[in-house]
Amino acid sequence: HPIEHVVTGQISVSNGIILMGSSIPTAWLWFCMIALQVMNDHSGYHFPLSFSPEFHDFHHLKFHTSYGWLGVTDWIHGTDKQFHLSELHDKRHIRLHTTESARELFPDEIKQKTK
Repeated sequence: HPIEHVVTGQISVSNGIILMGSSIPTAWLWFCMIALQVMNDHSGYHFPLSFSPEFHDFHHLKFHTSYGWLGVTDWIHGTDKQFHLSELHDKRHIRLHTTESARELFPDEIKQKTK
């Protein structure tokens, strides 16, 4: 929604730069870092040494949980409970220090067919 984009995507990202009176190179660096994080969250990949997109992926899976990036507001309002109850997603929510993906380290449980 356009209003959500302006409030959460533009104003919230720009507030720190405006309040701190940051220089233009610092502002550009900040915007580039935010853009990389947004691409990481929505790419479907879990890149080494970057933040885990698993929390955000869970939000897109359920749509009524895992709203915040750091998880503080989710913890306050209890909207992260379902994520943490899902042991597999919770295990994958790590910063990787290997070239293996989180899904390789913690694969989906294979359901065995009953005969």
